[in-house]
Amino acid sequence: MRDAFYQELRTKQQLGYIVSSLASRTEGVVSMVFVVQGAVLEPGQVLGRVDTFLEEVARPLLEAKTEAEVQEVAGSLAEARLTRAQGLAEAVERNLAELMSRQLQWDRPRVESDALRRVRRADVLALLERGMLAGGPERRRFATLVFGSKHRAACAGALKALEAQGAEVVVGPAAREFAASRPKWPLFMET
Repeated sequence: MRDAFYQELRTKQQLGYIVSSLASRTEGVVSMVFVVQGAVLEPGQVLGRVDTFLEEVARPLLEAKTEAEVQEVAGSLAEARLTRAQGLAEAVERNLAELMSRQLQWDRPRVESDALRRVRRADVLALLERGMLAGGPERRRFATLVFGSKHRAACAGALKALEAQGAEVVVGPAAREFAASRPKWPLFMET
């Protein structure tokens, strides 16, 4: 999906000078991250383009994949999970991720590899429907929208649109208070 996202939003629509997507696991939370940085559209409009991409490009792209193609990609990813760390920095990064997640699953590469080998086309499509597309029952979206100081009206409009969609919106001093209330080093917090 990474290449298709870049091709659509950067090359075709020319929405930003930085366009990327990646899968992430941070502190035990698995997510799909989409980044678009540019000045062509207001941030709220870019957010809409990401949703449109998922519906109109990613869905058909995934629906067109055969079971064999999905299993080939999953198998390749499964093998990559079993690759040994290529240096001390990579080994430390892997172990630190386990510490930060508090899961301490030291055999994660094997567990993830085994899980990837069981992935089927229907699983991928169900994940897209349930967790990524607008209206999906398990979708949880965290969006950071940055507006220039000269774009207060656009910011207000985007916030109203997000609230109308049922989003919880945190801005300005409330955002700073929220951030300040979060632990800086969650690994060392009492459970």
